[in-house]
Amino acid sequence: GGKDGAGRSRLPFLDERSIPAATVAHDTARIGDARSTWEDGVVSAVNDTAAARGASTGMDCRAFVAALRETID
Repeated sequence: GGKDGAGRSRLPFLDERSIPAATVAHDTARIGDARSTWEDGVVSAVNDTAAARGASTGMDCRAFVAALRETID
């Protein structure tokens, strides 16, 4: 979760607003590089809102987005 858990610390805040969210493992994608995250990132944590929509740790970012898209009406 980054220094002092900074990466994961916002997940509950987003849960309170029913916003699905995840963090990506730093060793799978370059920090601050969206393309690297999309192409290589692996989810290291998800909030409850994302989990309820089929997201889980260990999935790649493309699978995370696909899982969330399947729940859109």
